[in-house]
Formats: sequence, structure tokens, C-alpha cells
Amino acid sequence: MVAGLLAASLVSLTQSASMSALSVSHPRVLAFSKTAGFRHDSIPDAQEALRRLSQSKGFTVTFTEDSAAFNPSNLANFDCVVFLLTTGDVLDETQQAAFQAFIREGNGYVGVHAATDTEYQWPWYRQLAGAYFRRHPQISKATIRIEDDRHPSTQFLPKAWERTDEWYDFDASPRKDVRVLASVDETTYAGGSMGSDHPIIWCSEFDGGRSWYTALGHTKESYTEPEFVEHLYQGILWASQAGRPHGAESANFGATLPKGWIEVGDVLLDTSDPLRLTSSPGSGVLFTSNGRDAHLITREQYGDVLLRVEFCIPKNSNSGVYLMGRYEIQIRDSFEVAAANLMHSDMGGKYERWKNDKGFEGVPPRVNAALAPGKWQTLDIRFSAPRFDRAGKKISDAVFHEVRLNGLVVLENVRCTGPTRASLFDDEKPKGPLMLQGDHGPIAYRNVWVLPRND
Repeated sequence: MVAGLLAASLVSLTQSASMSALSVSHPRVLAFSKTAGFRHDSIPDAQEALRRLSQSKGFTVTFTEDSAAFNPSNLANFDCVVFLLTTGDVLDETQQAAFQAFIREGNGYVGVHAATDTEYQWPWYRQLAGAYFRRHPQISKATIRIEDDRHPSTQFLPKAWERTDEWYDFDASPRKDVRVLASVDETTYAGGSMGSDHPIIWCSEFDGGRSWYTALGHTKESYTEPEFVEHLYQGILWASQAGRPHGAESANFGATLPKGWIEVGDVLLDTSDPLRLTSSPGSGVLFTSNGRDAHLITREQYGDVLLRVEFCIPKNSNSGVYLMGRYEIQIRDSFEVAAANLMHSDMGGKYERWKNDKGFEGVPPRVNAALAPGKWQTLDIRFSAPRFDRAGKKISDAVFHEVRLNGLVVLENVRCTGPTRASLFDDEKPKGPLMLQGDHGPIAYRNVWVLPRND
């Protein structure tokens, strides 16, 4: 039954890369397995699993145990570095600086098992990895509790995932600093010492890049288990999406923001009022605190695009991303909506059209991938504009080829026969501006980029 569920889930997790909304469809991966301490005999199995994955999934992987690979010119060839069962002090200060710059340039880190048994004298690395390994009992069977199935690396896994591995204890729970995806249940095995809070898989947006860590993978057998191998692949794929593809440009909303919008450094959920966001000084985040303001509209007009929008909303807030100012992907607090009750007006849905006081052609998201209010979230959208003949007659509809909310595919191949409700324009054209809605509730936007395409 698990194998069947896995196969069905993979259909929704992987699509033809030609119309994918991923910023990096074919990651370039550096797999680093140097050991200066204990050496796992499963390293060759882990390498072979990555080799097979690269062939079946269409990414490239380079294997090394040479620390000299950590230099700026070489790291520029990769989107993600996997610390594959590394141990001990494996990088000198110059190599550490190069790797730190690599992450800050918008690239990814993946840590597998003993990656937390690495670089104990480097505080930045501990922040990146999330914790340090402390001890482990004997290899045994245990149950992993999936805490967060709204991530590509855990979406397809059973809620109670029973498997045999070596169960790491850490120097502290990383929960306050990372997004915990799964924990190991210490009541299902002997020798754990962290108690009821024992994270085992987690991820984070860190220092300009992405970090994903799984404490699983001690045994040779792990690397032939379909669930674990897919779990590893999805972690690599997610970590590789932090940066921008070549040619992407920041959305230009003009030198002067519309009334009510301000530029700040960051926003957080107001602890005294979950319907509000609070801001801190700085730059890079566009924020409307009351959500009753004008829309953000780009100066440039676009047709076919690959688009990323990062946003943060408080509880019950509402906004939308309008491609060409006409075709909306909904932003709305849907965190607590049951999957069976999702509507077109929920997070990641294609909003309805409207005629004669009636809505039609709305498409709900296929899964609920919304995160809790106050969390930064990401929409990745692959969109094609409508086509017209020389006489100006429309010959094909606009299409949302793929929409990913927080890494999960929520829409595929959704056609738009006309503008959705509350759009800027009622007509259709080959190009139009990007519009971010500002009049339906508090919201903050950051890192909005557009890659023009010719699909």
C-alpha cells in the first residue's frame, strides 16, 4: 500500500521539466563525503543512490572527498552541496569562507545523517545544519512522526513512518530556529535521550540560501528504500531553489510606492493580535499594514514568464498575484482548511471568473500547502500568455502550466478563458503588468522576480 501511495504522490511531485515552475529544474549537485572521524560503510551505497537518482531525475552530481573543491570558481558550478555522511573537521578557514559565500549567493545545503557530526568548531555551520550530533543508541526500528506534510520531502510519506536506522540525539532541539518536518518517537525504541521533542528532519531559509537536513541514512539498506531515496531527492530539489535563474529580473514597482505601502526589513506576526503583522526597520520588504491600499503594479509588461513571489500574511488575510494584471492566483490564509474543503479562493487556487453575478471557472489547489500565518511563503508560477493572430483574434488561452506553493504543486495546466474577477483589465492582450493585490488585508512581499520567456 505504501508503495502505491508513493507512486501516486510522485506524479504530483514531478512534472516535465519543460513547463516546470522550478527555478532550477536540473540541479547541479556537489556530493561531499570527506571524513575526518568515523567513516560510514554506507558511503558507497549513498553515492550509488545519488548516481541512480541523477540519471532517473535529470540532475547532475559530482562526487568528491577533496576539500580543495570548496573554492569560489568551483562552487560556482553548483546549485547545491550535499554533505553526505561527512564527519569531523573537513574544511579549513579559506574553504569555509568560500562555502559561506556560496550559501549567501542563494544556493543550497543538504545534510545527510552524519553531516551534523561535522565542523564542531565552526558556529556558522551549526546554524546552517541546525544542530550538532551528540550520541546515539544501537541501530533499531522506530517510528518517525511526520509533523509537517506540506513540504515536498515529506508530503508522500506515511504519517507514522516505521523504519530501521541509527537514531541521533543532538546537542539541543533545533525547533526554535528551523521548520521541523518530522520527529522520532522515543517511545518506539530504546536509548533516546531527548524526550518528547526529538526532531529528526528539518529545513530552513538561512543566510540567503536554503538548508535541508535528514538524520536518516546510516544503514546501507536506506539507499535502496524507495521512500527514503525519494525523500532525499526532494530535499535536494527543494534546497536547490533558493536562487534566481539567469536572466531573472526584480519586479519594478516604481521609485515611489503607492499610498499605504512602506519598505521595511522584515515582518512578524503580532503576538498580541494575530490579525496583524509588525515590521522592523530596513529594506527589501514591501508592506501594507492595513491592507486597504492600492495594488503594486510593475512598470514593465510581460507575457510568458517564470515568476517567484515571496509573501507573508497574518491570520485571515487575503491578497492575490495577477499575471498580466488579469489572471489571479489566490493568496489567502488557508492554513486550517481541510484538504477536502479547498476552494478556488484558498491559497494557491486560480480565482474564479465573474459574469451576471455568478462565478465560474475557479480551480482549487490540489493540496493544502499553506503555512501558518506569519510564516514567509513562496509561490513559483510558470505561465503562458494568450496568443493572437495578426488580426488580433485570440487563438489560444492563457495557461498556468504549473503553480507551486511552498514547493508543492498545487495547479497544473489550468487554462484561463478570460480575466479573473477583480482584475485590472477586462480585455485580453499579449502582454500586461504583474499586479500584487493590496486592498484585501495586511500583507508583505519580498524577493519578487520575473524571468521573461517565450513558451
